[in-house]
Amino acid sequence: IRQAARQKRVSKVFDNRQARTLRLYQSRIATRYHANQITQWKNQRQERASTVFATAAERSESAGPDVKELHAKIGQLAMENDFLAAALGRMSGASAKR
Repeated sequence: IRQAARQKRVSKVFDNRQARTLRLYQSRIATRYHANQITQWKNQRQERASTVFATAAERSESAGPDVKELHAKIGQLAMENDFLAAALGRMSGASAKR
């Protein structure tokens, strides 16, 4: 029982110390920066908090388009380019290819 009470006291001291440190940092920031800037930073933190703590798999999903889709699009564009080059070659004869 004594150890549990001691542990509660110790954790309470740490909590108070952390709260005091946080208030100190907040007051220092408030004296250096405008309130609008601080509000903007808080909003950015809230918006980006999920990406900071996301797993690697979650980050790769949201990172961008799928590589397979990009390869398919490249193939499609290459085929269209070849088709148009051949069609242009038939229309204007030998001067179409350079």
